[in-house]
Amino acid sequence: MEQKDRYTLRELFNHLKITMTELSKRSGISDVTLGNIRKGQSARLSSINVLLDTFSKIYNVKLSIENVDGIIIQGKPVDAIINPVEQDDMPSTSSAILGSEGLQKRTYTRSEDIPADAPPGTVKLIDFSATSGIPASTLGRWARGGKIEVITVTRVSGPGEQHFIAPDQQEKAMELDRARPKKKKAESSAEESSNDPAA
Repeated sequence: MEQKDRYTLRELFNHLKITMTELSKRSGISDVTLGNIRKGQSARLSSINVLLDTFSKIYNVKLSIENVDGIIIQGKPVDAIINPVEQDDMPSTSSAILGSEGLQKRTYTRSEDIPADAPPGTVKLIDFSATSGIPASTLGRWARGGKIEVITVTRVSGPGEQHFIAPDQQEKAMELDRARPKKKKAESSAEESSNDPAA
């Protein structure tokens, strides 16, 4: 591939001289995740960085989120992450939240979203999920099981409830995530059934 200032994710996939299976082996990213990224779906920053590093080795070109277009990280285009748009006309509340890389700063454009009586640094559970990389379903399961505490508030507009997580519980969730086995349950249950003489 020729050296240039900017690349697109689509062209990196389309110019590959190896199969997707081989790309999966080289990068350590599952075929399913690669397929989703190729289709323009959201992925974790760590997966994108590993993929771009693998593409860099394949094409012998330095690639990063700064020079590759078409990447969606945790539901947001990379431009919004690298160059966030300032919204001076809207009130904002900044909260520090724990992410997979440590303490990160997150800006919310509507201060009324966070309950006034919540501790400083409280964020929406879904935003914490996106930033930390912990699936929302896992956080919900931990909350229902009493492993973490969330603040539940009836929505101001529309039906349902909103869930928020305070800084101390964010830290607790990050500790639970670090302690959680990284091996997929489907793989481990398949291994158990193959090792089970009764099966």
